[in-house]
Amino acid sequence: MSIPKTLCSIAAIGPRLCAPLPAILCAAGLALADPAPPLPEGSYVLAFSNSATGAMEKRIRDGARTCSELVWVYRPDCLAQTFRSAARLNGSKPDYRDARNALGQAGKKLDALVKANLDPKAPPIKLARKTYRPVKPASRATVSKSSRAIIRETESLLLRSGGSSKRQAHYTRIAEAVSATDLLLRSMLRGPARHLAKARQAWRPT
Repeated sequence: MSIPKTLCSIAAIGPRLCAPLPAILCAAGLALADPAPPLPEGSYVLAFSNSATGAMEKRIRDGARTCSELVWVYRPDCLAQTFRSAARLNGSKPDYRDARNALGQAGKKLDALVKANLDPKAPPIKLARKTYRPVKPASRATVSKSSRAIIRETESLLLRSGGSSKRQAHYTRIAEAVSATDLLLRSMLRGPARHLAKARQAWRPT
């Protein structure tokens, strides 16, 4: 279908000069000049990317590596801080909201667990510019069991997030990073004692 020259001219002169013309011609011309873009189906704010997902993975794995350098009693608090730190990433990307929530809740639950089993007789310890609190050695079995349950729950929440295959692929990567931290709590390694010795020298109980 050919477009009348009149409408083409109207489209070219724009809305300000179009006002004196008959309304029907003005509307038709402007519609041709600036057609509305079609809205995509479904979610049209896609924030998933390898770099964004990789940032969360790296934060969790780097945190776990730091935790592995600590004596076991400090590891639950180290993991709590690691998950909370990862939860603060990708705040401007809505497709990561459920991942942030799952990691944030894991951090809060681990933090509460540490507070409930805190060892007031042992010093906090500093490593990589962060301070970690110890749990009571006698509570190790209880804290380990509860911490591992929190990790499994977080992994399950991430894997059950649903959505598109792309979403599932990215959430699975984050879930696998979370799952790997379980080794820190199952390990019988006591961790390097040098950090604990240094903390004890500097600690002054209140």
